Amino acid sequence: GHSRLCWADLLAHGLGRGRYEGGTDAEGREHGFGTRVYANGNVYKGQWELGHYHGFGEFVWKEEVEDDRTGHKTERVCGVLACIWEQGRIAGGAVKEGTYKWPGGTIYKGQFAIHNRGIKPNGVGSLTDCVGTSYVGHWKLGRRSGKGKQIWSVAEFYDGMWEDNLFHGWGLYHQREVWYNGAFIKGKRDSSESGGRECTLNNGSESYTGQFKDDLRHGLGRCQYEDGRTYTGNWRDDQWDGYGTLTWMTKEKAVGEFRLGKFTDTVLFFEAGSKEPMSRTELPRPWYEDEAVPWGELEAEGSDSEEEAGTE
Repeated sequence: GHSRLCWADLLAHGLGRGRYEGGTDAEGREHGFGTRVYANGNVYKGQWELGHYHGFGEFVWKEEVEDDRTGHKTERVCGVLACIWEQGRIAGGAVKEGTYKWPGGTIYKGQFAIHNRGIKPNGVGSLTDCVGTSYVGHWKLGRRSGKGKQIWSVAEFYDGMWEDNLFHGWGLYHQREVWYNGAFIKGKRDSSESGGRECTLNNGSESYTGQFKDDLRHGLGRCQYEDGRTYTGNWRDDQWDGYGTLTWMTKEKAVGEFRLGKFTDTVLFFEAGSKEPMSRTELPRPWYEDEAVPWGELEAEGSDSEEEAGTE
C-alpha cells in the first residue's frame, strides 16, 4: 500500500515530496544534513549530497492502522533502517550493512540484502529481541543459516550450525542440566549424516555417548546411569534394543539380546570377574528390582512365570 516504504532500484523514497528541513546547495537541492518527511509519513534523517541520500542516514517508514472499533486511522512506525547511503542507494553493492529496528524493540545489526522489496538479514549479523533472546551469526535472506549462536537465557543456548532457522549440522545445545554436543538434522538430534562421529548427551542423571536418529538414541551407544549401571550396545527409539552389555556398579554383567529395553532369553548373566554365566535360578533378586533394573523384568521375555503357569 501507499503507506509502506517503496523501493525503486534500491532507492528509498516516499510518495510525494512532503517537507524538508536542512542544508541545501546553490540550486536548492538537499545537501549536507537534513530531514525530509514524505507525504505518506516516511522520514529520512541524515546526510545528503546534491539531492540524494549520501552518507550516514536513518530511514523511518510507517504504516496506516485502522481502529476496528472507531474506524479511525492512525500511523505507526513499522521499521527503522540506519545505514550508509551512496547517491540515494544503500551502499555496499550486493552486501549491505546497517541497523534495522522493529517497533516492538527487536534490533538487527549487520549485513542485509534487499529482497522482494524488503530488507532481509543476509550475511553476518546479530539480532536481539525485546525479551533478551539474541542470535549472532550467519543469515540467508532472513533465516538463520550457517554458523551461529542463539542465547535464550543464562540457562539455555545453542552454538553451532543452522539451516533455514533450524539446528542443522554439528552443534552444542544447553538447557538447564541438559548438555548435548552432537549432530542435528532439521532441528532434531540425528547423527545419520555425521560420518560416524559420536554425539554426547548428559541430562544430570544419565550420560550417553553414541548415535541418534530422529531425536532419539538409535544405533550404537554407551549410557552411564546415576545408580552406577552402564549399558553398551545397540539402541532403537531411545531403548536398549539389539546386542548389548549391561554392567552393574558391582561389576556383574548381563550380555546378549535386548528388545524394547528388556532382557530376552538369550541374555547371559555373569558374576563380577567370572567368564562363566550364572543359571537364572542363581540370580540375586536385587538385580531385578525395579530401582536396580527399571527396564528389565524377572522372567525372560516370552517365558511364563510360575504364577502365569498356574503353580503355587
